[in-house]
Amino acid sequence: MPVFRRPMNGENAMEPALFAAIYRNQGQLQDQEEEAMTRYTIDELQNDWEFKIVRATDQRFRDPVVLQQLMDDESIAGWQMLEKLDNNRVRFKRRISESRSDYLLPSDVDPYRTQIGRTASDQEKIILVVGAVVAVLLAGIAVFLLLL
Repeated sequence: MPVFRRPMNGENAMEPALFAAIYRNQGQLQDQEEEAMTRYTIDELQNDWEFKIVRATDQRFRDPVVLQQLMDDESIAGWQMLEKLDNNRVRFKRRISESRSDYLLPSDVDPYRTQIGRTASDQEKIILVVGAVVAVLLAGIAVFLLLL
C-alpha cells in the first residue's frame, strides 16, 4: 500500500483523480490476493458448496461483536464462516441446496450480500470530493496570498 505525505515547498499535491486511481488499483490487487489466499478442498469443489466473501471498507470486522453479528446474520441463510481474511474481509460457504429456501428468508436478508457499509466506489467518490475541495481551498489561499 502506498504511503502518502504532505507536499513539501515547491512540490505539487497529487490530483484527486490519481488518489482515486490508486485506490481502485488497490482493490484489483486485493482481488488477486483473495484468489491466491482462498484454498478449497476436493469435497468443496466437487460437491454441493458455494462461497462468498463479505467485505467492509472500514475494518469493522476487527471488533469481535461486529464479527459475531455478521456470522449470526449470515447463518440465517445457511452461510458458515470459513475464515476471517483480515479486518475487511470474511469468507463464507454454504450448501448450494440451501439456496432453494432463499424465498423463505425475511425480506431484509440478502443471502448473496458481499458488502457491509460503504462500497469501494463510495470511497473513491469521497476521495475525489475531498481532493477537489482541498484543491479549491489551496487555490483560494494562493490567490489570496498573491493579492497581498
